[in-house]
Amino acid sequence: MATLKDQAIIELLILQVQGGDMTAFKHLYVRLNPRLVLASLRMVGEKSAAEDIVQEAWIKLSALLPKVKVASEFIGNAYRLVRWRSLDHLRRNKRHVALDEDQSIDPEGVKDNEIGDVLDVQKAMAKLDPDQRLILHLFYYEGYSVPEIARLLAIKIGTVKSRLFRSRQSLKDQLTTSQNPLKGD
Repeated sequence: MATLKDQAIIELLILQVQGGDMTAFKHLYVRLNPRLVLASLRMVGEKSAAEDIVQEAWIKLSALLPKVKVASEFIGNAYRLVRWRSLDHLRRNKRHVALDEDQSIDPEGVKDNEIGDVLDVQKAMAKLDPDQRLILHLFYYEGYSVPEIARLLAIKIGTVKSRLFRSRQSLKDQLTTSQNPLKGD
């Protein structure tokens, strides 16, 4: 989950990288890469593809780093670049996203009677549009607020709100249909 402290550390690392500190780049990569891979994984459904997508994004991001004027914009650039590359991957492969085991939630944090519900949610999320999965991921998993998501994805707050609403509704519809298969007919 993104915290104010985490954001400040990332911004400090960016400034250090811009000052020529390559060790800071390594720390920036270690801190931000898992979040970007998970965001891509939510969209494309395959861990190896998500890792490749993010690796390609880092090549472009490393070239952008010296040009970033406001350090906080870098994170938004990173998420937008990963989003576009993930969408390109899905278009090229024209396939439905399947649930990847690496996307699953750690069952240790879930009570035994809730594991089935968690799996149902994961299966329903896999059926959503990639942008819907990303919005839900940023809001619920990463913990970004609506204004922060708007800044990250360079869209209006109202757009984030409507996409979040539609994503929740789609997820609800998927869960309702999976719990009552006759309702989907």
